[in-house]
Amino acid sequence: MQGYVTQEDVLIGTLTVRETIQYSARLRLPDKLSPKELKEIVDSTIVEMGLYECQNTPVGTFFVRGISGGEKRRLSIALHILTRPHLLFLDEPTSGLDRLVNNFTYYLFMEAPSALDFYIKISSQYVCKGISKSRIKLYSNH
Repeated sequence: MQGYVTQEDVLIGTLTVRETIQYSARLRLPDKLSPKELKEIVDSTIVEMGLYECQNTPVGTFFVRGISGGEKRRLSIALHILTRPHLLFLDEPTSGLDRLVNNFTYYLFMEAPSALDFYIKISSQYVCKGISKSRIKLYSNH
């Protein structure tokens, strides 16, 4: 199984972060999971992606203030790691984010593969200093 996260975040702005992940989990995960197992997967994904503080905040729309750009990016990635893919492709995962958020996002990428046992392939113009884990492969556009 593999996942692919595009540059654009395609999210339902009226749902909260938790509701978004729950909705995706119900669509992507096997029906045989109990409600308790589903909740545990959703909870762990929220924590792993650093979304605990904003889990009850709406994603946001043009009219309703929501989560930050970095949180939206991490939420988009969270939707794909729910299924625990063996390989995750990320196309410009920090596009449009400031340098501090870039560094935090890459830090998550460095920690997640060892904890979740999957490989990450990143296409990016930005490379964080010190990112050299063997389980992450960067494809730079330069």
